[in-house]
Amino acid sequence: VENGRVVLRKRVIVGKEDRQTPEYSGHIESVTLNPYWNVPQSIAVKDLLPKIKADPRFLERMGIRVLKLSGGAEREVSATKVDWSSPAVVSRYRLRQDPSRLNSLGTVKINFPNPYSVYLHDTPVKSLFSRGARNFSSGCVRVEGVRDLAAWILAGNGNWSRAHIDEAISGGEHMDVRLSEAVPIYMLYLTAWVGGDGSVNFRNDVYRRDTGRSVKPD
Repeated sequence: VENGRVVLRKRVIVGKEDRQTPEYSGHIESVTLNPYWNVPQSIAVKDLLPKIKADPRFLERMGIRVLKLSGGAEREVSATKVDWSSPAVVSRYRLRQDPSRLNSLGTVKINFPNPYSVYLHDTPVKSLFSRGARNFSSGCVRVEGVRDLAAWILAGNGNWSRAHIDEAISGGEHMDVRLSEAVPIYMLYLTAWVGGDGSVNFRNDVYRRDTGRSVKPD
């Protein structure tokens, strides 16, 4: 929204019912191109560990490195040398996915400090944006056409046009771009609203947050 007018509208994918995207307001401070994905322990245990147990080469195929703290520094170890039989194993290692076409964050990550460790990002799986219901993530927000959003956010930060962003991403280099001025962000969960033409819109309460909410009469 710019000067009270919607200048960009994109579909998003939000968290599953058991990993809900939070309502939050804050400020975007940077945009990362070709991001690394540092896999949260919760996702490592719930989502990746079963796949690793079934196929120890899974991590290698996905470009995910296994890092272990040793002597005050991290060193990479082979996934095939790790005993993955216990969920506690992920607390002793850090999983990091390299920038690539397989990276779960895609090619763009939009960062804003928050206590929930969530952010906006790209995704290699574009087909889910065509779904009517789009709550498939682990809490972060996947944005369709996120490069357009990144270009809008970076418009006042030098020569960061959409073409420049595409060029930088094609180069494959990991890059953090700090904003000269933070951009406000508001993450809202709305199941009913009035459109610009006066029509009333209703959506399913997929997070069941409306239960117990009261509406005070005017």
